[in-house]
Amino acid sequence: MKSILSILFFTFWGWMTCFAQPEQIGLSINGHSDVLDFAREELNLFLGKAYKLSGNSNPDWQLVLETDSKLTEGSFNIQHLKNGKQNQIILRGSNDAAVLHAVYTFLEKAGVRFEITGAFIPVKVDITQLTGYSETIHPKVKKRGIRQHINFPMDISSYPLNEAKEYIRNLARLRFNFITFHSYPGHWYVEC
Repeated sequence: MKSILSILFFTFWGWMTCFAQPEQIGLSINGHSDVLDFAREELNLFLGKAYKLSGNSNPDWQLVLETDSKLTEGSFNIQHLKNGKQNQIILRGSNDAAVLHAVYTFLEKAGVRFEITGAFIPVKVDITQLTGYSETIHPKVKKRGIRQHINFPMDISSYPLNEAKEYIRNLARLRFNFITFHSYPGHWYVEC
């Protein structure tokens, strides 16, 4: 009888966790730009199954995105703060692009893995792994990126448009901040 009850309990528990509503977390963005809007989209994409982002400042967890001119160029910081019952994770950077790099580093610490071929999202993204975490990252290389040779069979110009866009997004997710397009005279532009 105990084994049947155990099976029923764990079946019900597993079923409930599959259909559970995502936990709500607050999101505050100090500033407005296309890059910060993209950071919000990326947070929704990668946290969406486990967490629901809200403008509400009262949830148990709050994400704050902000720029900080005191940080050296390209640097970013992730800091967990406990404010009464609320946990805050501050994602700050020297500029909007550095804030986006803080967002991707935060997501990696919560369990998401970024690779050039795409992102791997675990069954459960867990922001509680950042409890007590604080780190400031000063990239050793200012311009991190790749060089694309245009009109070669292996370059981005041979990709379908949706794949090319995803490739560029994956470069940003890897914290690349620079791309160079190389071509030869007369390829795809008119010389003046």
